[in-house]
Amino acid sequence: MPRSAKAARRGRLSSGSRRRFLTVAGAAGAVGVAGCLGGGDDGMAQDIPGDWPDLSGEQIYYLAESSDREYQAFWQDVANRFQAATGAEVTIEFAGHAEGYRDRLIQSIQAGDPPDVTHASLNMASSLGQQGQLADHGEVIDYWEDVWDDEYDDQFRIELEGEDKYLPLHANVFCNWYRDDVFDVEPNTWERELEMAAEHDEGEGGARGYFMPIEVGLWANDMKLLTDGWTLGANVFSRNGDGDLEVVLDEGENVELWSEALAHHEELYEYSNDNLDASYEELFTALGTESAYQAHWVGTHLKIHSLEMPVAENITQTAPAVPEGMDRRMWGNIQGQAVLADGNVEVGTEFLKFLAHPEHCMGYFFAEDLQQDPILSAIPDHELFQENWEEMSADSPWRDSDLKYERLAEAEFVDWGTEVDPVNPYAFEVNTSHPMGQLVNNVLAQEMGHEEALSSVADELRDLTSG
Repeated sequence: MPRSAKAARRGRLSSGSRRRFLTVAGAAGAVGVAGCLGGGDDGMAQDIPGDWPDLSGEQIYYLAESSDREYQAFWQDVANRFQAATGAEVTIEFAGHAEGYRDRLIQSIQAGDPPDVTHASLNMASSLGQQGQLADHGEVIDYWEDVWDDEYDDQFRIELEGEDKYLPLHANVFCNWYRDDVFDVEPNTWERELEMAAEHDEGEGGARGYFMPIEVGLWANDMKLLTDGWTLGANVFSRNGDGDLEVVLDEGENVELWSEALAHHEELYEYSNDNLDASYEELFTALGTESAYQAHWVGTHLKIHSLEMPVAENITQTAPAVPEGMDRRMWGNIQGQAVLADGNVEVGTEFLKFLAHPEHCMGYFFAEDLQQDPILSAIPDHELFQENWEEMSADSPWRDSDLKYERLAEAEFVDWGTEVDPVNPYAFEVNTSHPMGQLVNNVLAQEMGHEEALSSVADELRDLTSG
């Protein structure tokens, strides 16, 4: 979609607001944005839904993930509206995707100066919740469920000692992206995935039947192998009879099941370039540049990075491939927001409740085209969501077949945190160490035997979680 169309859409959702961006310095050279109304806007407050307390003079510091212009505009608008409704000021720091906000959050916690509210993945919230760093979010969860007349599925929640520790907002739903003008069937089973890869390998211009990324740290390796293994019934972690966390990756039947998943990777790799040094850029543009006909990823980047390509209309998604007839247990990549226990809990809680209303949260799901899939199924049914989708897909390569949010009600989603119960207290550390990506690389690039590769990674995980 042209940038102007996206801006126009978000402008409609944010009408009536005024924005002022101020650059502020954070630790380690981080750059943020402070949001404030300047002179205030009494007219704005009259249009804000909900009954909000007077929090004049209060302040909160919010650590956002993305620093993209669309997200800056969205969060700035929410901050302005919140100040108009409550009198509380929100200062926003945009720390950047993935490692950016995670490093900044860890740094601020270690320095004893955490933000009041932060973006957080379920895995990060699992670790922080076990450490006592997060506030009780029960009031926030209840408020969101009341506003949307919908309930959060347990698989998306972090509950510790009877308290919700997290507000889940979206999943980047895992997909197999492919060219539907080339493939005769959706490659949503192992059998079809391999059949299509073999049948169309070395196609026009040398296009490969599959793009298999093997560089450790690309996330795609981890999510593909975890989805395959978890679907088969394999586990990486377990809890013993005493409730202690154990690494079981290389124990018992897990060895055979993970080996079966790795063997499928090896079969697919026959129809892929070596990709020894392939980065996100190569992965995200693989279909658009016609270097491959299918690839796996969470969200929509394989489509977003191809919107200006001639084949964009024929790039679409299906469910990640699993063995025929099996129920999917797929990588979740659940994302949301959290209030820090040592922060301004009262105002932070009100801020997350404020976000629940359609007028305030809808831009969050469209700031990056279809990347964020709402956890609550009532959100995509709302007229604002449908209006934005219709405008987004008009005169553009986006089609109904690119929608993936319905899968959230049809499959089981697992993250490192929720593989075990209670949640894994090392979920964040495990996630960022990319153990499954290391397994894929060990087998495909280093040609290591399955059992040796499993044992090597399992030992590394034991070292990581022994503290």
